[in-house]
Amino acid sequence: MEHKKYYPFVRNNYFYGKLLSVRDFQEEQKYFNDKRRLSNFLTTGAGVVSGMNVVLLDETTISLGQGFALDYTGREIIVAEAITQKLSTIKGFEELEDGQAAYLCIAYEEKEQELIHSVTGKITGENKYYNRIKEGYQLFLTAETENSNELTQYHLIEKEQVLFEQQGLKITQITPCYIQQKQSGIIRVVIEKQNLPQTVSVYYHLQCSGFETEKGESDISVYFQENNIIENQKTILEYTILAKSNSLPEEYLLLEKSSIVIGNENYSIQNKKIICETGKMSLMDYVIKKYNKKHFEDIVNTEGENKLYLAKINWIKQGEHYSITSIENMPFQQYVLSNTILTALLKQKQHLSVIPKQHTETIVSTQKLPSPQYKIESGTEIIEIDFYSNKKSYFSEEIAHGLGSGDVMIQTALEDVIDQRDFFNMRKNIFGVSSVFENSPFQTELPSVEIGVLCYPDKGTFRIGVQFKKDAKVTTIKVKWWALKREHKKQNSFAEVSNVEIIVEPNTIMLKPREKYKFQATLTGTESQECKWSIVEDNGGKIDSNGVYEAPSKEGVYEIVVESVKYSNKKATAFVVVKQI
Repeated sequence: MEHKKYYPFVRNNYFYGKLLSVRDFQEEQKYFNDKRRLSNFLTTGAGVVSGMNVVLLDETTISLGQGFALDYTGREIIVAEAITQKLSTIKGFEELEDGQAAYLCIAYEEKEQELIHSVTGKITGENKYYNRIKEGYQLFLTAETENSNELTQYHLIEKEQVLFEQQGLKITQITPCYIQQKQSGIIRVVIEKQNLPQTVSVYYHLQCSGFETEKGESDISVYFQENNIIENQKTILEYTILAKSNSLPEEYLLLEKSSIVIGNENYSIQNKKIICETGKMSLMDYVIKKYNKKHFEDIVNTEGENKLYLAKINWIKQGEHYSITSIENMPFQQYVLSNTILTALLKQKQHLSVIPKQHTETIVSTQKLPSPQYKIESGTEIIEIDFYSNKKSYFSEEIAHGLGSGDVMIQTALEDVIDQRDFFNMRKNIFGVSSVFENSPFQTELPSVEIGVLCYPDKGTFRIGVQFKKDAKVTTIKVKWWALKREHKKQNSFAEVSNVEIIVEPNTIMLKPREKYKFQATLTGTESQECKWSIVEDNGGKIDSNGVYEAPSKEGVYEIVVESVKYSNKKATAFVVVKQI
C-alpha cells in the first residue's frame, strides 16, 4: 500500500444473504488500515518513537537495536530483535562513491509468505497463492539527503539555509522563523567537514535589524578557527538574539563580509538577507497559526520520500576493503515524542517558568538565595542498613558531586517515606535531627539519625555517613544531597575549549549479563581529567564515578556517556552489547 491518499473512506454494508468475495474482505482490511494510518500521521507524526539505535561494533559491522517507528503514511515499523550486519551487505552499498557519507535508512515493507494451494482455483496452470502478508521493514544505504526541516515540522519554527558547500566543507545557518517581541531566539551555525584533510576557518558578519544581542549590540560576528586537522567533524555555534519591543512584523539579518579559508584557498559567501518575523503573539500561537494555514493536501501528500534516516555513517575505502570511521545517530532528528514524554516536558517547562531566569534577583525570600555565581548539583543516595542498627554507623560509596575539584559545601537531608494518606504533603525532606518531631503531629516514620559528610576536595567526591540512635524499622534510608561551589568568573577561551577532546576506551564492547567492566576516559588538551559517567537507558545497568560498569540482566544495546566536569559540552559515548555468549 504505497499510496498516500487514504480517503474517502468506504466500508462494507453487510446484510443477510450477501455474497462475500475477495474484494469485500480486502476492502474491510483497507478501511480500518487507512483510518488508523491517517490518524497516526496527522495526530502523532512520522519518525522514531523508541529505540532503533545504531551502534558501531567494529570497523566493518554495525548493529541496529530494537525499536518502533511511524513512516510518512502512518504505517508502523517494528524492529522486533536487534540485528548485526556488515555494511557491505546492506542494499545500496555498491552505489556509494568512495569517501561519500552513507545514510542508513529504514522503510516499511510487506512480504507475502505461506504458499498454499487454492481449493477452488484454476483447473490448469499455477494454482498456488500466498496465505499471509507479513509487515516488516527494509534497510538500505543512500548518499542522498533531504532538507531536514522538511522531514519534520521544524520548518514551522526555524529555517535552514546552506550558506556554503565545497570541497567537503558545508556551512548551514539555522534561523528562527519567529521571535516574540522582548523575547530571545537562538541562531545556530553548523560547520561540517567530510573527508577534508585541511584546516578551515570561517568568518562572516550578521547585521541585525530589529534585534540585538545579549550585550545590546546590533551585529554578530560568526567566527570559527580550526587549529588541528580533523577530517570528519561537526561543530555547532550558537548565538542568542533578542527581538526589540518596537521591531517590525518582518525583520531581517543581513549576512555580509564573509571569509572562508580551506587550507591556503580563500572563498566567500554571497551577501543575503534572512527574514525573521516578530510580533506580540507567543511562539506557540505563531506555530499553531502557521500550521493551520497549511492546505490539508500539502500536509498529507508530503514531498519527502517515505523513509527514515537512522544514521549517518562516515567511511573510507582502502583498496578492496573499507573502514567505518564514525556514526551519527538520527542526523535529521526524525523523532516522534509520546504523550507521556510531552506531558513530562510540559510539566518541567511550567516548573521552570515559575521563576524566570532574568528576574531571580527580585524575588523576596525569608532565606537568602545562593548568588548566581555559585554552581549547584544534587542527587539522592540510598544507604542499606540492618535491623540491629542501634548506635551503629553506615557509610555510602564514594560519590562524585560533578562540580570538579576544589572546596564545596554539602547539604544533606533525609527523605521521608511517602505517606499515601497525606494528600497535600506526599514527600518530606528532613534537615537536621529528626527526633525533634517525635511525639508531635509532624512525627515521621524515620528513626533518629545523625548525618555526617566526608569531602575529598582534590578528587571532587564525598562520602555520606549516618549513625542511628536506636534500632531502625527500615532496611534502607534515602539521603538527598546538594553540593554548592563558587563559580570562577573566568571563562574558558574559545581556543582552549576547541582543543579539548575526550576519548573513551573501548567505544564498543560485548559483555555477558551482570558482567562488570571498567571503561577508561582520557581528556586531551587540558590538565583536568575529572569525568562524570552516566547511562542513557534507565534499565541499562550501573556505572560508578570511576567508570566501572555492571551490565543488566536483560540483553540489548546500551549507551554509556562520559562528560568532562570542567567542560560540560565535551562528551564521548561508548556502547555495550549485552548478550549471553
